[in-house]
Amino acid sequence: PFGTVDAQFGRDISFYTFELPFLQFLIGVLFTVVLVSGVGNVAVNFVYGGITQGGLRNSSPAARNQLIVFLGVVTSVKALAYWFDRFALATKSDSLMTGLRYTDVHALVPAKTILFYIAIATAILFFISLGRPGWSLAFIAFGTMMGSSLLIGGIYPAFVQQVQVKPSELQRETPYLQRTLEATKKAYALGNVQVTEYAAIDNPSQA
Repeated sequence: PFGTVDAQFGRDISFYTFELPFLQFLIGVLFTVVLVSGVGNVAVNFVYGGITQGGLRNSSPAARNQLIVFLGVVTSVKALAYWFDRFALATKSDSLMTGLRYTDVHALVPAKTILFYIAIATAILFFISLGRPGWSLAFIAFGTMMGSSLLIGGIYPAFVQQVQVKPSELQRETPYLQRTLEATKKAYALGNVQVTEYAAIDNPSQA
């Protein structure tokens, strides 16, 4: 433990240094394994006739259920990614500062939280559709998740940035700039620096 917590989530700074990068690495590995497995599954089913040239609608029940399981697992992993993406915002950098800004706190963090629950619900719908005929429930679930990702995760934060932040950017960003300044002072152990006013002399002597 570093003995210092971040201003937004109240987590010890060690979480962002050690745990979060490792968890993001694991999520990336899971995505890779599941996606490669899914592509391999589709290829094998196509070769052995589980999926025909007629497409998914003409797939065998076994092939359909296998694909739905993969989609459900992918969506579950995506839900995990959304959850930890919120914390990753605390360490993102741009040309101005490192850390959360107004749009992140008031739009992106809530958006990622909502998308996490939508992804969980989508995964549940995928698993519910197992054994049911047709693809309608699975497609509705996937379409809802993709639409929500575009609207809540993309359009809404851009709207907040343009409409709420840009007209009065300094006023909106000042609290978050202050957070960055305070965190920087703590990082370099400058929190206890004593400031002494210098009494300027208007007309100094030659000496």
